[in-house]
Amino acid sequence: MGAPLARMQVYVDALPQGLDSYPECVQKASIYREFLVGIDCEALRPELPPTLRAMIDAPAPVTAWVPEVHASALFLAMSDTFADDTAFVDHVYRGNRRLLDSPLYRLLFRVLGPRTILRGARSRWGLFHRGGVEMVLDLPSDNDAKHAALTLEYPPRVIAPLLALSYAGAFRAAAELSGAQDVSVRVQTHGSEHVTYALSWT
Repeated sequence: MGAPLARMQVYVDALPQGLDSYPECVQKASIYREFLVGIDCEALRPELPPTLRAMIDAPAPVTAWVPEVHASALFLAMSDTFADDTAFVDHVYRGNRRLLDSPLYRLLFRVLGPRTILRGARSRWGLFHRGGVEMVLDLPSDNDAKHAALTLEYPPRVIAPLLALSYAGAFRAAAELSGAQDVSVRVQTHGSEHVTYALSWT
């Protein structure tokens, strides 16, 4: 792997208490478990700190909550096993498609339509993230409008730039499963405590 998991280490070092930062900020274990699909875990695990290695060796139940920074650090460790960022972002997008279309979540996204999904976006986000990463939605009142803005607000440095791009894939997957066509999700701004996305569809 060259420099072992350099991106993960940069992320962890930037947090105020490393992997112990923001323990109240959690996400559903079903997310990281889905993203492990297709990953060479045997090659990855020797490079991981014990806390993250345990997430692979004894995966938490899909309905359990795991610390957001642990999952984020593991995602960044995974990213260093891909040829480039585009390949990793595509992997995350496909993982989100599988997750949101699984029996556990399918009824929350199928058939409802993109505007209905967006109006309930904050509550749906709360099914996957709690305690620190919050969503703010700006949806035009015009029912014919096919664009919106989403902002994620979070404790300092919780969402690294590559993870911000990856979340765009999650929003794209949700919109597509709701029936939206030609979905575009772009990162407009990214800072240490927020990231804003522009969404559009046909």
